[in-house]
Amino acid sequence: MKIAVISDTHGFIEEIVSDLMHNAEVDKILHLGDFTKDAKKISNLTSKEVLVVKGNCDMLDKKNPLELCIEFEGCKILMVHGHEYNVKLGLTKLYYRAMELGADLVLYGHSHILAIDKIDDILFLNPGSVTLPRSNNGKTYIYLDLEDGNINYQVKYLD
Repeated sequence: MKIAVISDTHGFIEEIVSDLMHNAEVDKILHLGDFTKDAKKISNLTSKEVLVVKGNCDMLDKKNPLELCIEFEGCKILMVHGHEYNVKLGLTKLYYRAMELGADLVLYGHSHILAIDKIDDILFLNPGSVTLPRSNNGKTYIYLDLEDGNINYQVKYLD
């Protein structure tokens, strides 16, 4: 299964939609919050299913959850925005939540900074931001390829 992971769109979706429309391989899109309303627009424009969790800028959103634990291709994935776990201060709280749920992969945002970490056997991926990056990496998202419990990922850069 091929999945695009995005976060922190903050109402600006043109570049990511254009990039995703050129990537016909993507089966699903995971949006890690800040602005959940963008997820519906992205789904409509790309004809892809978008799963979404809300972030700190989505508190008026009564529909979407703060976290999702999903499983694809034998991989258990925890999706959060990250503000509830203080990810800007470290991954300790998020690590314990992942352990509690038995997650293999944790996807989080909030910091707008691309990050890839492995703690014990758990992979933590922050796709950065596709619109408002806070690092020299530029506008980024992550492309996942999941198959039979194997997790392969690639960082994608928007021009």
